[in-house]
Order: sequence, then C-alpha cells, then structure tokens
Amino acid sequence: MIKIWFLGSFRVEINGTIIPIEQWKSKKALVLFKYLCCQPNKKVPKDSIIELLWSECDPEMYTHNLHTTIYNLRRSLSAKENERSVICYSNGLYWFNAAHNCYIDIFKFNNLAKQAVELETLDPAAALKVYKQAINIYRGDFLEEDMYEDWTTSIRDTLRGQYIEMTTRAAQLWVQCHQNYREAIRICREALSYDDTVERLHQTVIRCYLAKGRNADAMVQYKACEKALMGGLGLSPSEETCRLVETIKNNDGKLKHINFSAGYVRMIDCNTLKQEIRARKTFVLLVLSFANKNYSEFCRTLELLQVSLRQGDLICRWTETSIAVLLATANYMGASEVSKRLEQLLLKWIPGCKLKFEIFDAGQSKQWLMKTAIDGSITQ
Repeated sequence: MIKIWFLGSFRVEINGTIIPIEQWKSKKALVLFKYLCCQPNKKVPKDSIIELLWSECDPEMYTHNLHTTIYNLRRSLSAKENERSVICYSNGLYWFNAAHNCYIDIFKFNNLAKQAVELETLDPAAALKVYKQAINIYRGDFLEEDMYEDWTTSIRDTLRGQYIEMTTRAAQLWVQCHQNYREAIRICREALSYDDTVERLHQTVIRCYLAKGRNADAMVQYKACEKALMGGLGLSPSEETCRLVETIKNNDGKLKHINFSAGYVRMIDCNTLKQEIRARKTFVLLVLSFANKNYSEFCRTLELLQVSLRQGDLICRWTETSIAVLLATANYMGASEVSKRLEQLLLKWIPGCKLKFEIFDAGQSKQWLMKTAIDGSITQ
C-alpha cells in the first residue's frame, strides 16, 4: 500500500512506513517522483522530464543524468516496495503506476468535491459531511516546500481555488442545516489564511456575524477585507460588501436571512457585453489582448480575473486572444490602477505571459465595439 500526501508538506508512506526525506538518494529523484505521482498512470516523454530537471544542462549530459536519477529513484523505493510496480518505462515514456492499493490525497480531495456538489440539491446534510471530509484533507497548499517550482504553480492555484469554493459552500450548509454560524466563520477564517483577498469569504463571515447581531465583529471583518484587498490587489471592497456593512446603520443591523449567493465575478457572453455597452452611460472597459494564442494561459487568466476583480464587474471572452472587462464603477484613473495591478498579478502567476492592456471610456468603448464587430467574436 502506497500513500502519498501532496497537500501541505510532501509525505510518502509505503506499507505503513514513512520514507524520510533524507532517505531519498538525490533531490532530482524526489522531484521526479513528485512530478510523476501527481499525474498517475500518465506516460511522460523522456524529453519532458529532461526539460523539467535539466533545462539549462549540457545536452550531452541529458541521458546520463536521467539514467542516474531513475536509478536513484528506484533505490529510494526498492527497500519498501517492488519498484517495477511503481516506476514504469516503455518506448521512451516513464510513468507512476497507481494500482488499486494506492492513495493520493489530491485525487481523494477532487473526488470528494465532485461527490459533494452532486449531493447538494438532493441531500444538503450529506453534502456537508462530504465537504467536511474534503476540507480536512486540505492540510496546506500543494507542495508547500516547492513554492517556486514553475510546474507546481497551476496545480497549486487550482487546488486552492477548489478548497476556497468548497469552504464557501460548506459554510452555507452549516448555516442552512444546523444554524451553526460559529463553524461557518471558523472554516472561512481558515481559508482566508491561505488567501485573504477572496472577498466572498469575508462576505460570508460578515453575514454570519450580522445574523448573530455581532455588529462590532462584522465591522472588524469588513476592515480586514478592506485592508487585504487594497494591499493585495489595489482595490476597494465591492458595493455588495459595502451594502452588508450599511445594514449595521439600519435598525438593529441584524440580517434575518443570509444571502450566500456571492461568488466569482460574473462571466457574460459577447451579445450581453454589447447590450451592456450600449445601455450604460458611465463605465470603463478594460481589454486584455494576448500576443500569442495559448489556450492554457487564456483559461488561467480568466480564472484569475474572476477571483481578483470586484464583484459587479463583468468579464467577457471576446475573441480567442482577447478578454473584455466591464468595470461598472471605476473611473478612467481607477481603471488604470486596476490594469497595473492585474498585470502584476498575471505576470506573477503566469510567467512569460505577454498581454496588452487597453482602457476605453464609454464613448471609446462604443467605437471599439463597432471596430471589432468587423472581425466578429467567438461563439459562447
């Protein structure tokens, strides 16, 4: 039985015995094991492994280095497990053979997430139990000790996004099924320790405090949200968050019904964007254009925009190489600051991504709409 934990500190257990880090024969062997294990049964070409481990090495050393690393990897495992059943090779391809007696935490995490979503409408209480199991598996970010390894970044961000989404859903169910505001607040605060710029988590905590009449705590949470958004993204809290706090000034400030509908920034299709541009009098349009057609970069950018912009903004996948963002409340100067912050964020999380940012006011946006209509937009 092999157990592998990627979330938090990396750990491997074979037949009940933990393999200590110092037992690995080389650092390269450990990196390769991690790389193969996080995509079990996927056959990886030799060239991909060489690019991962020796991108700047003398080409003449490639084959020797790879053979040495594979040898060290198998030696690290052979004392505990028959390496032939774990690390496989055929026709220039290597892979980790995940048998039925193999446990990998990130795949258990994903499976529980899917199961919980399917249960939500049928049995909310059962869904909450599954969410709790998944959240407990999340001991920390994916390979915390390898934070600066390029290949880990997209996996880490995806898993963290899933964890945050599950936490938000679980908090809603804690209130819906058990009126347990304390637990809803606790899990949201825990999620905020990973990313304190996720506004919907702050909103959930504020809603819970207001529902319990804890107005002072709600205001403290709002201030924490305000500080995190300004420090991390250069943004102010959204109108929705501000409206929540405004309820404190009205009557007793207690929310009788909690609305947990807050989520990602809304995605719209091209026709809806056209309608919004023609109907609105004041707005600013931010257009991101990619230098190259790279589908993975494009999708990753969309994900980052959804969690980085203010709720109330609208995102449209305009063409295969451009994204339009309708900033409903920003003026031109504010939009310029937003674009700078977004550019820094995207370059941080998508190294090498080449983007062009353009800002249009209401009048310019309508001209842009007419100009780009000639080329047409993608089908939603």
